[in-house]
Amino acid sequence: MLSIALICLCANFMATADFYWESGKPKHSNSGIQFLIPLTNQENFAYFTSVNLGTPPQSFNLSIDTAGYRILVPDKDCESCTDFTNFFIPYDSDTYQGPFQTIRVNFSEDEYVIGNLSSETTSLGSETIAVAEAQSFLLIEEDNQVKFEKDGLFGLGFNLDDDTPTYIQTLAYQQVIKSPIFSLFLSNINRKNQPASTLIIGGTDDRFSEGSFTYLELADFRGYWEINITEISDPIRPMPIRGETAIIDSRAAMIWGPSAYIDQILYYFQEKFGCTGKYLLCKCDGEIDYPDITFTLEGNKYPVSYKSYFQFFSNQTCMLMIYSHNLTVWILGVPFLREYYSAYDMENLQIYLAPALKGDNESDSKKRLWVIIIVVIFALFSIAAVGLVSYCFYKKKRNPKKMLYKSIAMSCAMT
Repeated sequence: MLSIALICLCANFMATADFYWESGKPKHSNSGIQFLIPLTNQENFAYFTSVNLGTPPQSFNLSIDTAGYRILVPDKDCESCTDFTNFFIPYDSDTYQGPFQTIRVNFSEDEYVIGNLSSETTSLGSETIAVAEAQSFLLIEEDNQVKFEKDGLFGLGFNLDDDTPTYIQTLAYQQVIKSPIFSLFLSNINRKNQPASTLIIGGTDDRFSEGSFTYLELADFRGYWEINITEISDPIRPMPIRGETAIIDSRAAMIWGPSAYIDQILYYFQEKFGCTGKYLLCKCDGEIDYPDITFTLEGNKYPVSYKSYFQFFSNQTCMLMIYSHNLTVWILGVPFLREYYSAYDMENLQIYLAPALKGDNESDSKKRLWVIIIVVIFALFSIAAVGLVSYCFYKKKRNPKKMLYKSIAMSCAMT
């Protein structure tokens, strides 16, 4: 029985080790129908998903964007769209509707696109799931200095400009999902044995977290996933922040903050660790133990590890992905989101954050392998011992007279 228990324990241990690598649909859902959409991690700089527009579907790799709400793809006839790979061809689709209106979308003072609002059947992933009928999108006709990654943007924010619902809202209105909720797990190439980056539409999946959620109410609602930030701290000092907010932005490769606070952190890295350059370059050869940087949001502390706030290079250097700007708003980009599995509730205007599943580093994996080997060896020895005892018992039952004669002989010898 002991051997069987040990074997079961070992099998369960190994099954658990591989559980997070299993592909396909989730084994459980906590809020009705939900869809797990794989994302592509581009060297920790950006995260993309496959979006299909039209009938038959035309596929695009779009950057997920929690700070924007539109789906943006380039028109085949856009002459200035030189940074894109794939282009939408309206007359190749049976379900295209438009153009309805020409609009301009500003990204900065000098960066903007001009395009035609249209609608189209929209789905995600290679299996064309989570289908939204007549979903609004912007067909780009002119690109002025906007540096897009891949084929455009997939907006997951709020639309306050008109009555056109976003993709998540459309899925809820058309009852494809129960509620307008989605969640994000962004993997970190600096960690081992993590699940792949995933967008969960329609709910959350606790396999991507290592703890419980804390929820944050949206602050000064302006159409962003924006929350109150009250403090940032490095190992030297906590820095209280008054009356400022932070936007969760999955398209931002860095964490941005007002120079009054960020410059003090940059100075700390320069003085303590000898980091240099406009974008601080530091030594990352495994010998230096860099500290966490902690953000306090609505009274809850959220530390960010160096494995998330550094971009590592092959020459044992790394770049600090934290930088200052002249705005009062903070931008918590993907370095923050790699540390926390985040969920977004459009109906109740809340964000939920839980510690993301970190996976194991290499040394932990080796330790676990040795544990498995030791358990297997111990189980085999236990099986052998049980087998030997069973064999002796079997022989004893098969030769009762021989055992009786041996007992009589031993008694005679003693007398």
